[in-house]
Amino acid sequence: MSTPHRIQVACCVVLMLATLGFVATGGLALAETRASFRLWLYEQVEAVRGAGGDSRALPGAQAYARQRFGLRRYEPGAGWRDLADSPRPGRAVLLVHGLDEPGGIWRELAPALHAQGHAVMQIEYPNDQPIDASAAFLLAQLRELRAAGVERVDLVTHSMGGLVARDALTREQGYGGAAAGHAELPDVARLVMVAPPNHGSRWASLRGLLEVREQAAAMLDGRWQPEELVVHGRGEAGDDLLPGSAYLGRLNGRALPRGLDMTIIAGRWLPERVLGRRVDPRLRDALGDGVVSLASTRLSGEGRRVRHVVLAGHHRGLLTGVGGV
Repeated sequence: MSTPHRIQVACCVVLMLATLGFVATGGLALAETRASFRLWLYEQVEAVRGAGGDSRALPGAQAYARQRFGLRRYEPGAGWRDLADSPRPGRAVLLVHGLDEPGGIWRELAPALHAQGHAVMQIEYPNDQPIDASAAFLLAQLRELRAAGVERVDLVTHSMGGLVARDALTREQGYGGAAAGHAELPDVARLVMVAPPNHGSRWASLRGLLEVREQAAAMLDGRWQPEELVVHGRGEAGDDLLPGSAYLGRLNGRALPRGLDMTIIAGRWLPERVLGRRVDPRLRDALGDGVVSLASTRLSGEGRRVRHVVLAGHHRGLLTGVGGV
């Protein structure tokens, strides 16, 4: 068996064992090690490769990251293509995914937006790194878009992607709270945040399970590479997403960005009645979309400046229309 084959088999075994361990322990074991879970997985790979040394120094990881992350444009029949192969529009809708996204979150929205005449792009970024690092990466990509002639963008985000966008729009090294009027950045006309954990989510403490899902999905659709275990970060985003984190304190301490339309779409997963019995509205609001509570989606200053919409649906189903969280 070749080395790449042995690596993939080993990782499949590790992922299955990790999933079984999560179920058997109620997630506690992985919750306690969420920040080092990816590193632990990679150490298992290194043992198979026999490479030894620093497990963060996977040969080719930096080159892989340059190819893996960045902007893509949606083209019907071709899917997501590199921008180098696509014309640059004057205005675009830019989609920003969330934590440990296994792929497919934009499967229905991208073609629907394209059918309405929008140029649709998505950004892929190392989503386990600190959120402020992801915001810096988003800003770098936006600067590239502006240099290529894109003058205006509408941002549509899912989950943690909303925090990435808010950070970019409010940090001094980015938009500085003003959504327009920057020579090196495109104007942001609209920000639509779907299921944003503006005040965090306790599910972030169990992100080891999301890590298993992300890696397994990549393996099943044939796009997995060993570098996937290290290029996304070490789980710092999960710590940033915990309610009361220092990161959330800094972000929510900033004023809302000026000069753009903002919409928050929140989900209410539980129906009004279950088995013929009325569900306490407080429970429905606390569970929210199953991952983010309704209270966590809200921002101070809502009303005239921010439209808040509540729809029936779960965390991913708000965008995909399919079952399961």
